Amino acid sequence: MLHPESSPSSFESEIRNAQTTNMDQELEERSNILFRYVAGNLSYLNGQYDEALEYLKDVSNQIPFPVEKLHWTLSELYMRNEQREDARREVEKALLANPNNSRYHFMLAILLASAGELEEAEKHYKEMLSASEDPIQGAFFYYAEFLQEQGRREEAISLVVDHIDEAEDVGMALWVLGDLYESSNDLKKAQEVYEDGIKRGGLNEKLFSSLGRLYMLNNDIQAARELCEQMVELEPFNYRANLLLAQLLVAENKLDEAVVQFNRLLEDTTALEGYEYSKIRDVRLELAQLEARRENYGEAERQLLLILTDEPQNDSVRYELASLYVSTGRRIKAFDLLEEIPHESSFYLHARYLLAFILREDGNPVRAVKELRLLLEHYPEHSAIWARLVTILSEMNREDEALEAAREGLVLHGDNESLLFEQARVLDKLGQQAGALEIMEQIIALNPDHAYALNYIAYALAEREIELERAEKLVVRALKIRPEDGYFLDTLGWIHFKRGNLKAAKQYIEKAVQLTEGDIVILEHIGDVLQALGETVKAEEAYGKVLQREAEDLSADEREAVERIRRKRQREI
Repeated sequence: MLHPESSPSSFESEIRNAQTTNMDQELEERSNILFRYVAGNLSYLNGQYDEALEYLKDVSNQIPFPVEKLHWTLSELYMRNEQREDARREVEKALLANPNNSRYHFMLAILLASAGELEEAEKHYKEMLSASEDPIQGAFFYYAEFLQEQGRREEAISLVVDHIDEAEDVGMALWVLGDLYESSNDLKKAQEVYEDGIKRGGLNEKLFSSLGRLYMLNNDIQAARELCEQMVELEPFNYRANLLLAQLLVAENKLDEAVVQFNRLLEDTTALEGYEYSKIRDVRLELAQLEARRENYGEAERQLLLILTDEPQNDSVRYELASLYVSTGRRIKAFDLLEEIPHESSFYLHARYLLAFILREDGNPVRAVKELRLLLEHYPEHSAIWARLVTILSEMNREDEALEAAREGLVLHGDNESLLFEQARVLDKLGQQAGALEIMEQIIALNPDHAYALNYIAYALAEREIELERAEKLVVRALKIRPEDGYFLDTLGWIHFKRGNLKAAKQYIEKAVQLTEGDIVILEHIGDVLQALGETVKAEEAYGKVLQREAEDLSADEREAVERIRRKRQREI
């Protein structure tokens, strides 16, 4: 805010110039006005804004002529109180006294724009640029921002280009221009302008952030690193640059170097006077996630516990730690942590959902179902809960309930891929392959890259020995998404088998056996392929591995594979 610049003497001079009819009465009134004006100015300078407003408001109401600085100060005081109509009235009076003041036009333009009077606002933005008194540095920035808000980006860009050379801070002016290009989705031009801004005006925080974001968006790791190094050379303790350097090392899979960088960042940030704790917390969290990725679970746990020591109510970190415990098999510790997250927490939903997962893994699906149904009473809008409920009910062989849950969920969530997929799986388990196949076709119509649906359709077509060319194309698409999925490779091999391409079938299915660690159905497939190739001994080895496992708790598909192999052997006898 600007301090009032008029003095009691200049104001008194204006009062004295007023026409008078009764000397004593006029003198008393002028004295009273002058007193209130001085008192109002002193209150303003002392930060007593409400008191200043009362004094100066009285003065404005009593004088019959506009007094520039009085009305300007009043407009600022009214703006402090969000009294926009009053502020507008006062700044208009200030402009009557001095129509050549740039700041008055700027204030009025803002007030008019906020009232929706855009044409009038634009007139004053233009007056602001041409006014010679009290000029605003970079005034064209504000006019350009106004134009951008009206969707007139091209005009805003032209305005900034025309005025860049007169800008005191060329780097900032070029950042504004680059931001306009970026908001117009011309990212290439935005990058060029940001880079020019660094060349002409030097690197600053805004240019660093914007250019770094574009480099990351373009996956230009080398340019992003060089930018960070340039910023660190300029400001060795720059938090954002050092953090981005660490994140870049993670992106390059240089995990050991990234750990060193994160730890250095922790030391540097802690050493800074008046550092923000939130920065330390964020670095510790990233470091914990990195250590977990390196399977250094003890250090990951230590970093998360350090955060919880300082922030015992931090539910996001509590949830992160619980997830770490789940992934390392410490489900009881995870369970206890999750139970501590209260209902009002934004992480309550995530916590209870993970609890249901733990219960299922610990062989307590009944309680897992109960937990999910309770969640759905409060969060029916979350389709993932419905999908998980369908899955667990199906695993419990409660297919009718599973299908009912799927239907309920789909009423709320329409064509949700996950729910449709789980519904199709239940139908397939019930032997209703035609219905399942129809839903899988619906899924790939919604999402052509749904790898599991693509594979399901391909395998179903192969089993029926129809549309084998289409089946191959579908599973090849699935493998582009998940190239090392053993089940997808088995499907591709099985299609080749059905088409008589035995060598290709053997190649793909042998790899599938390795990747799935001897899935029973896939072992049957490789046995069939080897048998067709005349490699009888190897085929018998594959069949034998299946029969050795018939005492296990097998799925329906696996039991059918065992029975098929028994029948094949009987035919041979």
